[in-house]
Amino acid sequence: MHTPGAFTWWYADLVDENGNGMVLIWFFGLPFFPSKSLEMAPDHLGGLTLSVYKEGKLDFYAFQTYPPEGLYVNLDQNHWCLGNSTITLKESASETYLQASLNINYAGGEKPLIADLEVKGVRRNSALSLLEDKITSHVWSPMMLCAQGQFSGTIAGQPFRIEGPSYMDRNQSLDSIQDLGIKDWHWARISMKEKTWILYFLQDHQDEWTQHAFSATPDGQMALEYVQSFEQKKLIKDRYGIRWARTSRVELFNQHQPLELSLSDPLEHSPFYMRHVITAKQGDEVGHGVYERLVPSRISLKWLQPLMAMRINEWHRNRSMWLPLFEGTSNDRWTRLLRSFYQPKKDTELHLGKVS
Repeated sequence: MHTPGAFTWWYADLVDENGNGMVLIWFFGLPFFPSKSLEMAPDHLGGLTLSVYKEGKLDFYAFQTYPPEGLYVNLDQNHWCLGNSTITLKESASETYLQASLNINYAGGEKPLIADLEVKGVRRNSALSLLEDKITSHVWSPMMLCAQGQFSGTIAGQPFRIEGPSYMDRNQSLDSIQDLGIKDWHWARISMKEKTWILYFLQDHQDEWTQHAFSATPDGQMALEYVQSFEQKKLIKDRYGIRWARTSRVELFNQHQPLELSLSDPLEHSPFYMRHVITAKQGDEVGHGVYERLVPSRISLKWLQPLMAMRINEWHRNRSMWLPLFEGTSNDRWTRLLRSFYQPKKDTELHLGKVS
């Protein structure tokens, strides 16, 4: 991505009904960096983020960028190499298949995360239109909706396996995320037995809402559902100042039953971003998935910049000494911090697998 502020990211998630799951994002030009990082960034700033959840809590986290020799994407944008990890997307006339082999070293860790992700779904075969009046450089492309996935491997040498409904999409823009006119962005994926729901709500700086809901069926059909109302209840003020709703209700035209939404405590949260497990009911149907919230204007808050840097393993600038408290497994943060003081600090160690 050569245009300043431009971005492309691919997103895949998997979550089961017990709050176990993962979110994998791989990117070129992701906007969620400290200002200093973006000023120093090379033309091709690429990497990945991985979050793994266990029973509704964050179990592993990594946000890493890689040097040019550790990055590759082909012209068809269906094969990526990111550090020691590879991701491949295959599409036939009727099916879509995502396969990721992840090998992620992390600060202060003795053993890398080794994991395989497989997601299979029916290829979307219906046209998608957001019916927007204005032209925007931002394009959202849902790629797999009614999909099933499995994620297995070892974290710190301990085996794990997660299976459940999955999803994949892509976001691209030639403009920076702060220039897209988005004040508040809500998104959710909810998988029910015979249908997947996608909620895509945007608020502009005039406080006007654009609210889209989409339903997808296992045969690959996707339909735009018109939102009649979106009522948020039980507002809670997060410690970073964002107010969020524990429960909400979405009324849809041509649907006899509303969507009743319930959010878990945040899996991850910051002054500009939140992620939850979501449970939704529509009549007797119950579904689970992922809910995300983004407030773009808060990314550039001055007091936030050093805190953001603590969470990102960046190859093109000095890493924060506090990175081991955030990157890696959730149960041995202080041990990793102490270990990191005497581990060698060569760039290749964390990104390209050369661990002593």
